[in-house]
Amino acid sequence: MTAERIEDRIAAIVRETLGAPDAPVTEATTARDIPGWDSVKMVEIILRTEEEFGITLRSREVDSLRSVGDLVRIVAGRLAT
Repeated sequence: MTAERIEDRIAAIVRETLGAPDAPVTEATTARDIPGWDSVKMVEIILRTEEEFGITLRSREVDSLRSVGDLVRIVAGRLAT
C-alpha cells in the first residue's frame, strides 16, 4: 500500500472521528489545527487506525506522534515489514 493511500485512509479516520468532514488533513496537520482534537479523540484515532490497518502501535510510536505525517510513516513502516 502506498503512503498516499495510507494518508488518505488516515485522513478519513481523523475527519470521521472529529466529526469534521471538510477539515483539511495533510501530513502537516496536528491536533492544534482542528477544533475538538483532544487527547480522548487522539486515542480514538489511534485505535481506529490500528483496527483499519490490522496493526498495534507501540507506546514509543504513539509518544512520537506530532502530526498526521508521523502516523502515516509509522503505519507505512509497519505494513512494509
